[in-house]
Amino acid sequence: MKRIAPIVALMALTSISLHSTAQTIDDGLWMSQRYPNGTARFVSMGGAFGALGSDFSSIDVNPAGLGVYRTSEFTLSPSFSSIKARSSYNGIKSQDFERSFALDNMGFVFAMNPSGNTDRGLCQLNLAFGYNKHNNFKSNTLTKGSSPDKSITDYFAARANNANIHPDDLAFHFDSTGRMTWDPTAQTNAPWDVIMAWNTYLLDDNGRYISPLDEHFGAVMQTQRALSEGNMGEFSMSGALSIAHKLYFGLSVGITSYRHEQTIKHQEEADRTNVPSVNGLLLNNMSYITQLSSEGSGFNVKIGAIYTPFPALRLGISVHTPTFYNVKHRYSYNMQSSVQRYDSIGYEPFKLDEALRSRFVGSYKYHLESPFRITGSAAVVLGGMALVSADVELVNYASMRFHHGADGDDLADLNDFAKEVYRNVLNVKVGGEMLLGPVVLRAGYALYPSPYRGGFLNHSSHAHLISGGVGYSMGSGFFIDAAYQQRLSSNRFRLYEWDDNVRSNPVVAKYSSGKLLLTMGFRF
Repeated sequence: MKRIAPIVALMALTSISLHSTAQTIDDGLWMSQRYPNGTARFVSMGGAFGALGSDFSSIDVNPAGLGVYRTSEFTLSPSFSSIKARSSYNGIKSQDFERSFALDNMGFVFAMNPSGNTDRGLCQLNLAFGYNKHNNFKSNTLTKGSSPDKSITDYFAARANNANIHPDDLAFHFDSTGRMTWDPTAQTNAPWDVIMAWNTYLLDDNGRYISPLDEHFGAVMQTQRALSEGNMGEFSMSGALSIAHKLYFGLSVGITSYRHEQTIKHQEEADRTNVPSVNGLLLNNMSYITQLSSEGSGFNVKIGAIYTPFPALRLGISVHTPTFYNVKHRYSYNMQSSVQRYDSIGYEPFKLDEALRSRFVGSYKYHLESPFRITGSAAVVLGGMALVSADVELVNYASMRFHHGADGDDLADLNDFAKEVYRNVLNVKVGGEMLLGPVVLRAGYALYPSPYRGGFLNHSSHAHLISGGVGYSMGSGFFIDAAYQQRLSSNRFRLYEWDDNVRSNPVVAKYSSGKLLLTMGFRF
């Protein structure tokens, strides 16, 4: 449990949000969420393909859609994304952005007609394999604001008092030869951030732990930058059949890969009106850097069916098992400060040297089961010239389950926390297309309600995805589709939080992600 302690501690530091460093619980959410990604046709129609099929990315929603194919196909879909993040904290607004290129889809479909051209019995037996991307975690969020009466050093002091560790036990001790004789990271239960804060003079002792800004607080300018990288995608192997071109069944096995890296740098610069603490400590500035990464791989099974009672109507249903992940979480922390002590003339820089920094590095392994997903779908085909489609997807995020943690930990605390924080949601996707000769026009919309329960900061933070596109088919079997998707979402979080008295004011962040996607394909 010694290695998991810093992760659990960081849940309190940044609250539970998409901006959080508490990746153990947040990764569970991120590994469970899937947005419309893949081919340009799929994206442009909001991912509402559960009753349609005949698109490689539709297999991700309902594998029965593979049975709708009557010809073999190859698709390749590169994309370009621009992600803008705007934040507001204590009346100050900031913004930054990131850009990225990616491969959203590559797929092969092999269509076979066992009974010739008949429309009776087993009409199609189709196989497919390929890749669809589900999530892009790239972002760059900048937060700035002046805090008149709160500092992250107050958070460190609250945690130090709660730990009830003697100040002498927080320091590293060495003998005359330089050999370490006391290592608080191994020989105490003190939180790592408290040990770092004590050894960089960001804590003072006055019978209890206090911040260097504890008395006559004169404000600090707080800056936090969060850089995220990574993505989640799935390689799938699928099979489907068509019976009389009216009833379709499909099965897909997915191998999911997940990678998320996050670096958060929290900085504070003290106002010159601050005065020294009771023992003469006076803060000039400080920084606290957390670097966290998670890598995971897992598998899932999807089954589905589509029924066409008459040519103008299609109905679909699909069930996705949990994705069973193996996850490795790595983390490292660093802290430094510029502080004036009672026995010094000016400010002195304090930073952890490499020998001490190595104490604040670790890793942790665990298993995760994402929630079941059930999707109901319907589509109306209007005379072969247009269609409208809708999907409703039920996901219970509270049912995600962590287990098999390092050191034999069953991670029951995280499972209980997930049940407390998350809830059931109904994701809704609608889309349509219109055929104008060789050109097809498409549009779509998807609503992803917040997975957080009422009472949490982000209970109303929904994601809206608005999309549109165009397609063109050539007589040779070559086709090209283009799509644009705009994703709008918001997020509220705190820079740190211990209790109602020791926490930052909420940060309001708004994200706007635009993606241009191109699919090139060939039917044969």
